[in-house]
Amino acid sequence: LHYPLRRQRQMCIRDRIKLNSLGNNTDFVVSTSGLTTTGTGTIRLSGHTNSRLYGQNGASTLINSSGHTIAGMGQLGVNQMLLQNFGIIKADTASPLNINLSGSFTNQGTLHANGSGGITLSDALINQQDIQIDSGSSITLASHSFTQSAGSTNIDGGALSATSFQIDGGDFDGHGTISGPVTFNGGSLSPSEGTLVLNSSLTLNSTTTVQIELGGTNGTSEYGNLLGDTLALSGTLQVRFSNSFQNTILNSDTFNLFTASTNLSGAFTNLPTSMRLNTTDGFGSFALSYNCLLCTSDAAD
Repeated sequence: LHYPLRRQRQMCIRDRIKLNSLGNNTDFVVSTSGLTTTGTGTIRLSGHTNSRLYGQNGASTLINSSGHTIAGMGQLGVNQMLLQNFGIIKADTASPLNINLSGSFTNQGTLHANGSGGITLSDALINQQDIQIDSGSSITLASHSFTQSAGSTNIDGGALSATSFQIDGGDFDGHGTISGPVTFNGGSLSPSEGTLVLNSSLTLNSTTTVQIELGGTNGTSEYGNLLGDTLALSGTLQVRFSNSFQNTILNSDTFNLFTASTNLSGAFTNLPTSMRLNTTDGFGSFALSYNCLLCTSDAAD
């Protein structure tokens, strides 16, 4: 299939267009004048990784409008298209969805990896809206950086990797694995119930807020915590209870919130070592202790 759309600049899709490659290249080609997809339908790439959606040249622009979905496996861009996403791009199969554009990718819609094949990107990614990575799935930027200026990134047991991460705003939360050095210049970090593993370094600055919910004493499933190589702490730490845990917590309970395999440095600006931390819901307070490898809270009142 070779569908150049040389005159039509807008396509309303209410149902589905399906590219189902059996091994040969099966192409949907956007013309040099560009294409805007509208409607609530789906362009689905399926069958084989040779299902391809790309442009006539590197200046061809595909605008995926709000409400419209691009889903499946295969190749999006082929280094020969620009992409503006305001809708949904979803990788939901066992084979990867490869996004290779002729410029950096700014996500202003939803980027959702929920198949075991995940999403691979060959360009820098700037998130301004919504990224979701489900358990068993991944988003990989093999040779480029990840930047978030607004919106949210949620890792629900999946994996996210890039050469570097810069979080300037929005929410970054979940549990799973992050590969690449992470720097927070703002925004909020919220490890969800379970461990958020950082295979490199984490650096927090003074405008970052870290939010943790305590729903029990089990760090693998009942409260959020961070495990990294080197952790440099700063900003504001906020803790609150969940699952009515404030009714059963003991004064002797201890929570390892931040663990570094190599070095832990710094402290939260709202919590010098001599102060107690009051929970944001008003149900208790904690003593916080720092050492070179561990930041621990204990002794709820």
